[in-house]
Parts: sequence; C-alpha cells; structure tokens
Amino acid sequence: MTTTSNIQPGVVNSKEAAKILSVSERTVWKLKTDGKLPYVNIGGRTLFRPETIEKYIIEQEVTAS
Repeated sequence: MTTTSNIQPGVVNSKEAAKILSVSERTVWKLKTDGKLPYVNIGGRTLFRPETIEKYIIEQEVTAS
C-alpha cells in the first residue's frame, strides 16, 4: 500500500481536522484552546485523533424536542 501523506497513522493535523469538522482551521484551534477538542503533541506538532473528532461531533448532536 502506498501512502501520499507523511502524517502518522491515527492522527490528523489541524487543517485535516478542520476539513473533517467542516469548519475553519481557526475554529479548530479555538476548540483546542477552550478544551473542547482534545489533542496530542508529537514531535512539537499538535495533532488530533479522528476518533476524538468523531466523539466531539456526536457530543454536539442536538435532538429535536
């Protein structure tokens, strides 16, 4: 299998996280800073686990009442 990305498996950068969430990269950084979106620091880089992003999306779901 050939990969075109140098991102470590299981993590995405803020630009990719923004794309997953359909928000701006600035919003991702605000969510991170506000403690709403957990992240990991690896080698001086801030990265996000796709599973954590999915959990955040689920937690934001609003049901009609």
